Amino acid sequence: MAGTRPPSPDPIDDRFRRHSRLIGSGVTLAVALYVTIYASWTWERPHRAALVAVVLGGAVASLALLAIPIDVVTTRLRRSVLALAWTALALTVVTVLVALDGGTTGSALATLYFVPLLFATLAFPPGLMAVCSVGAVATYVVASIVDGADGAATFAFASALTTSSGVCAALSWAQHRQRDALARLSRADPLTGCLNRRGLEERLHAELARAQRSGRPVSLVVLDLDRFKAVNDREGHAAGDARLRWTVECLAAGIRPSDALGRLGGDEFAVVLPETPAARAEQVAARLSQALGERSPASFGVATSPDDGREAERLMVCADQRLYAAKARR
Repeated sequence: MAGTRPPSPDPIDDRFRRHSRLIGSGVTLAVALYVTIYASWTWERPHRAALVAVVLGGAVASLALLAIPIDVVTTRLRRSVLALAWTALALTVVTVLVALDGGTTGSALATLYFVPLLFATLAFPPGLMAVCSVGAVATYVVASIVDGADGAATFAFASALTTSSGVCAALSWAQHRQRDALARLSRADPLTGCLNRRGLEERLHAELARAQRSGRPVSLVVLDLDRFKAVNDREGHAAGDARLRWTVECLAAGIRPSDALGRLGGDEFAVVLPETPAARAEQVAARLSQALGERSPASFGVATSPDDGREAERLMVCADQRLYAAKARR
């Protein structure tokens, strides 16, 4: 069913996550270097070799989590599980390091509790960022109680950690809201509100990639408005813009929520139909043509993967050829 299908892969989101992983790897290596230098500098104190072993082991495990391919972590649930696993690992390693270095009150390594917060601010959505914040504060407080640390010192450090968590959560919320808004704007047609060419092509690529895994068909319907230039010449560009907006409203009303409607440019539009064979796509095109009627008549071309090709560019070419053949007949 359309409502239960997972969301399409987002190339912009994928790039963001790849950059976040690179930063996470850099932070992990920096912490490992910092702790190794600290242990070497204070080698006369107990457990220095254990400090180095724990931080290097934690770094290897952390990098292994960050190295899981983006293509494997395709759903929001899997991304959330991976993020929580990384957070739990980081907090566990920090707690062990602090315990080996003398406890929460006497160890300079307690400041490492702030590191997962900073990375989560950059890489996690606000909900997971809040979970990370609560986990960091709770882990520190429990570790302090186990150590028998001074209550006033525990309160002061936990308060600073909580305040920092609140600031980080607010920054995470603002950053992700801004990123989502920019992503929508970069893929939206400013006149009609549907996808622009870039957004539609991204969606088509994503649906074809999913179809290769599932073996289900994907259809592309391309349409070009007939005699649209005459509307602009006769009634003006404002009337032409109004006609385009009405066309998008009409097309959007005739497709499923899981389908994607985009403006390729000018008076040419396209609809991506996931899990739709050729015969049904032809029916959709006929229904849309009837809905547009005499107010905005159009010519249609339909191509279906895998019958007409497995690549987006090939489907575009095939649908365009059938579109112009239909326009020539009309």
